[in-house]
Amino acid sequence: MLKGVYIHETRVYVSKSDNDKDNPTKFHIGALDPFLKAHIDDSSAEFVPNSDKPEEDASLKLNIALRNLLTVKFGVRKVENFWDPATKAPITVEAREMKIGGKNYQALPDEVLEVLPTGESLISELAEEIRKDNSLSEAETKN
Repeated sequence: MLKGVYIHETRVYVSKSDNDKDNPTKFHIGALDPFLKAHIDDSSAEFVPNSDKPEEDASLKLNIALRNLLTVKFGVRKVENFWDPATKAPITVEAREMKIGGKNYQALPDEVLEVLPTGESLISELAEEIRKDNSLSEAETKN
């Protein structure tokens, strides 16, 4: 019997790069529904026809950075103990409602995404963790 993915459940994730073991930043992450995942995949992909040889297959260009950013935007539902560079104090960030394709989704505000460190691959790390939640583990597959 197949087991469904519960898209409203979240889990707490602490980045591997967070050095504060006593009081780390906590990301509450959850799975993406298939409609939102399709929107993200389609928004970050481009089919490019071969204009020199139209009889040949088109190529696919993936914008991995955009895909990761959108995955984090919609997969992180809350951030606790995040150091705000403007106030120089820890804050808690809640996702806000956003409409896509007629459905309401929770999304991190852009002003939070703008200040996430990019040099340390935090966005890639979070996106990878979120994508894991969209898959069943080997143990879950067997049940």
